[in-house]
Amino acid sequence: MFARIFEYKFTNLDQAKIAANHCSMELGDKIDKFNIQSLSITIGKCASLSIVAKFENNSDLQQFEKYASNLIDQLRKTFTFREGGFPGVMIFNYEGEAALEAIDLS
Repeated sequence: MFARIFEYKFTNLDQAKIAANHCSMELGDKIDKFNIQSLSITIGKCASLSIVAKFENNSDLQQFEKYASNLIDQLRKTFTFREGGFPGVMIFNYEGEAALEAIDLS
């Protein structure tokens, strides 16, 4: 599984909240288009924003990165922040899922 991690540190928490909301709407609408297997957007009280998107193959990741570069440019025009992040290969990943084990029919 392939992943793209974005890390941003904003000047204040209000900017991070606005950016998180914008990214949630923009990326959430593109889950099917880019075959995103998992999308996690996290905001920290220190005005940090972390986005992790996971993909089954490298071609989906590359298509997503082209789209994401435009989204990052939008953020740069609007906010002041430091940025980091990297593309990578998932070495270990665990995500528990809620599952319904039985359905009772009456």
